[in-house]
Amino acid sequence: IFMTNKTFYYIYNIKTKNIELQDKKIKKEKLGVVYKLNSNRLSLWLDKKDITKAEKIFKEYMKDTLKNIKTFISTTQKKQEKREKSLVWFTDIDDTLIHSKRKIKDTSDYIVVEELNKKPQSFMSKYNYNTFLRINEDIPVIPVTTRSHNQYKRLDFLSEQGFAIIDNGATILVDGKPDKKWANYINLSYEKEDLLELEKKLAKEHHIKIRNYDGFYLVINKNKNLPALEFSGYTTYYTERKIYIVPNKINKESAVKYLIENYFKEYSIVTSGDSSMDTEFIKLGNHQLMKKGNTFIYKTH
Repeated sequence: IFMTNKTFYYIYNIKTKNIELQDKKIKKEKLGVVYKLNSNRLSLWLDKKDITKAEKIFKEYMKDTLKNIKTFISTTQKKQEKREKSLVWFTDIDDTLIHSKRKIKDTSDYIVVEELNKKPQSFMSKYNYNTFLRINEDIPVIPVTTRSHNQYKRLDFLSEQGFAIIDNGATILVDGKPDKKWANYINLSYEKEDLLELEKKLAKEHHIKIRNYDGFYLVINKNKNLPALEFSGYTTYYTERKIYIVPNKINKESAVKYLIENYFKEYSIVTSGDSSMDTEFIKLGNHQLMKKGNTFIYKTH
């Protein structure tokens, strides 16, 4: 049967179990058991304004496809629940959100977000700055950085309230103070004396300047004359200008996991970063952003 100008459109709402006659006519469509599944609804077209007939067809159709409809409802509800989950954003800072003056040719469209000795040190584009503040009003934003506590406190656009992961994961701040449980775990996970011995050994063998950041990791300026620096019990990260030597137990991934498991289990996780030091914690996100050059590559799961 094909529609005429007297064709009517019915919707059966699966949740409320009500049949509604819609105030519109649809032309050039098949009648009868032709239907659509959309947002918990079955749609039906008939050639008469007859709720009783519509109800009979819906019931007959549903009797044969109840299993499919239940599956549809369950899937839809799960999708809605997933969408309705609160978001939390774990993000690297340097070269992901902010940049040094060395990397910005024209700072006219940027805001100074860090000063050192009263001189501009780091910049953030005005657009990113305003966007970040808006996002931070709506959802928790958790910095995940290799910066030490003193370096982190120089960033004036970040609040001390809430959580922050610093020292490449060695320290978790809660309202500006170290999380004691996490600090105890880190202190038991490696020997600071071993790191100090490694520092002395490298300085003696290669005649290089090494910075020891609060006993958590070592930083060396890149030098083409240096051999590959790989040591048992440590992870070596090579960035554009520096080499980081970090005890295996100290990493951003473990710290992010700790916060998710203890505070954000029911949240949908957003992660972002730009370097090899960020790769593993980014994989923990339901929504993952890895920066390559000036572009973010987006993945979801």
